[in-house]
Amino acid sequence: MNMKSLLFSIMTVLFLSTGLSSCFFYTFKDISIKPDVNSYFVEDITLNTNAPGSIHNTFTEMLKQKINTETRLRSTESDPHIIFEGSIDGFTVTSTATDSQNTASLNKLEIRIRIKYTNELHPEENWEQTFSDFANFDRNDNLSDVQDALIKEIYELILDKIITRSFSNW
Repeated sequence: MNMKSLLFSIMTVLFLSTGLSSCFFYTFKDISIKPDVNSYFVEDITLNTNAPGSIHNTFTEMLKQKINTETRLRSTESDPHIIFEGSIDGFTVTSTATDSQNTASLNKLEIRIRIKYTNELHPEENWEQTFSDFANFDRNDNLSDVQDALIKEIYELILDKIITRSFSNW
């Protein structure tokens, strides 16, 4: 067998084995979705804490976009297979590090989001969990000047955790 034939044979076996495994589960970036699950709906995330006015709307849209980008699921309001609900329950700024004069040199913005995941077809997969993450910023920075970028950074971290929790089979 020459090198081209061997390489072709190996690639064919890999292709076929990958194709067969995807008949059972949809996988992409460590994402596993049972084949009978095809749709989702994200309820508007509520705001249960003192935070900038529309950050809950931003999170709702980012969650939808993440699901659309990283899964094969389609969004629907009519009988979705998966439903995401939740609330932003924490938005806090604290001092985290001190300099040589014991003055705060960094501040930390932390956001906590509670998510309820309901799988209408497979209720054994249902869960509710609070996710949180943070970003540090210089104490000399005004929060209102940096908060949009910090919120986006924190949301991306939290969204990765939610997608992993929702669609990983580990």
